[in-house]
Amino acid sequence: MRARKLGDRVEYTEVSEREFVGRRSLPAFVGGAVRHGVAGVFALVVGVGLLLVAGCESSPTTVEPTPPEPEREERPPLEPDPEAGRVIAFVNSGDSTVAKHFRDVDLRELENAAYDLRVPITVHDIADGVPPGVTITPLLVYQNHRGRSTYQGRFNTVDRFTNFLRTSRWVPQETAPLIREGVLAREHGRSQTAVKIKITPLNGTVPPGFRGDAFERTMREAIAGAFEGFESRRRVELGRADRTFYADFYPYRDPEGQLFVSSAIFSQFHCDIPVYENLKEPDAGQWESRADVFAAAGARLLEQLSIVLASYETGDGYDAVPTEAKTATWDELGFSLPDAPEGATAVDPNFELPRKWRLGEARPDDPPRLQFAFPAPLDSYRGEVTKVSGQLEFGAAYQLSRMTG
Repeated sequence: MRARKLGDRVEYTEVSEREFVGRRSLPAFVGGAVRHGVAGVFALVVGVGLLLVAGCESSPTTVEPTPPEPEREERPPLEPDPEAGRVIAFVNSGDSTVAKHFRDVDLRELENAAYDLRVPITVHDIADGVPPGVTITPLLVYQNHRGRSTYQGRFNTVDRFTNFLRTSRWVPQETAPLIREGVLAREHGRSQTAVKIKITPLNGTVPPGFRGDAFERTMREAIAGAFEGFESRRRVELGRADRTFYADFYPYRDPEGQLFVSSAIFSQFHCDIPVYENLKEPDAGQWESRADVFAAAGARLLEQLSIVLASYETGDGYDAVPTEAKTATWDELGFSLPDAPEGATAVDPNFELPRKWRLGEARPDDPPRLQFAFPAPLDSYRGEVTKVSGQLEFGAAYQLSRMTG
């Protein structure tokens, strides 16, 4: 049994040339919102050019062999700018591949991008103290007089980091915890990792008396048992630095009673391209041993997830802050929020859109003309509207009450 991905499908082929096509969901941005539990879809009709700060990315999830270190640009020091704020890069001095790659490669590229927005980056080693909310390294936190925002994204997507700075400068992140329900969760040091399980409907030859709800419930238990170190949680509260992954399982039963389970892992940073997938050699076994087959698939994904978390290549790796790390407040570390500069603009994200308005083109130093965001726990899906077009029609009666557009 082999499988290959064809757009939004997974095609399985047997030696006997019997074929079946299993439907598979590979969502884009809206699909990612549904995967995260959003019942509806947010739409801004007038916006045709959007820059996302978080959510689905369009960048590749892997990189080629380590590129040469980018040359550090010789630039004059930034003049203090209370309005621009600053970024604190929390790092550790260890020798993990993630820590070393961030210090040697990612940090320099991020510093260059931040410099263009007049935002300095201060590097802080967690050995000198860790404030609340910092549970992993590397971690980037932007702050100015309006508040703090934690960067939720990959360090190899610099454009996403740039958009994060532009939007966070004017509207800080919400402070409410991110609630995940029905997940597998693990605590590692001060960090938490959650895994959301998805089992697609059984494809192929469905046996007599099959009950989909009972099948899914039993297979979820088998998967949970294979995820050593994780616990099944009805509800878990995650911080902005904690991570969520999505484990998908695609079962197929052939006419002879053989079960095949393909699988994939998706990152919270990219809901379309998986960080790992097993389509060519699905886990297999007799239908009577279906729980063992799912357990094997779960163990496979756990092993691959461990590889992803320990590597910089996909951009999802990190080092957990040790439980015994020295705790300190933001003020004690010298990272107090500054006072608002004289004449600073107060930004209210909740306002009524006027009936008549014109959107001018924003210069690099201007605040975003128009932002959008989902409510928590999906407030990482936020961005900037860069272009606007629209059309209004009054109809034959030329009445405002019948106007459409």
